[in-house]
Amino acid sequence: MLSLLHSKLGYMLSLLHSKPAIPIGKLLHTDINIDLLSRTQKKVQQTNMNTSLKVWGMQSNRVKLYHTYLDMELLLEHENLETFGKANYLLIQSDQHTLSGDLEEVVTLLRGKGYTPVLARAERYPFLQDNYSNVKRLLDKGCLMETELLSLCGKHGAAAKRLGEKLMKEEWVSFVGTGAIDDEDLREVQKLLTSKKLINQLQAASIKNRELLV
Repeated sequence: MLSLLHSKLGYMLSLLHSKPAIPIGKLLHTDINIDLLSRTQKKVQQTNMNTSLKVWGMQSNRVKLYHTYLDMELLLEHENLETFGKANYLLIQSDQHTLSGDLEEVVTLLRGKGYTPVLARAERYPFLQDNYSNVKRLLDKGCLMETELLSLCGKHGAAAKRLGEKLMKEEWVSFVGTGAIDDEDLREVQKLLTSKKLINQLQAASIKNRELLV
């Protein structure tokens, strides 16, 4: 048991000593980590990940993620959907091959019910990657965007990286998560923070992560 504690302490100290000039926690404040919401993920992995996030000065925000197709009946009929933040934010995802018009209809519906929809992992949708006007239409209808830093590392392909960079550049992103599910992912995210341009983008007023601190 003692050796295990020493090993864990040594690992945490190594993370602290390897932090960039501006720690991730000071930029993101909190991590909307979608993968940590999975019911199938092992509890021990969630616990370890939360510990790692704390080392970096972040808390992990676990919020309900609604699927626009699988949860359609719930979205249409339920009056008390599970939201987060101060502005009735509602985290949504859709099928990767959904049509822009279909998602816009759902956004309009949710806005009409008083919710502020936030599209999770916006950079990973092909219909947004291929057409920035689709992104603009969703934004104009009141849908906010969430993106993950791992996509900016190229982990989810060149198209996701390109759109993620575009979303950040244009200040179209409202929430940023690391996308990390393990310590290796966090180290990849750390490497991004040598970019002064990205640091400035993460400090933009459009990023609302700070609102979620509790």
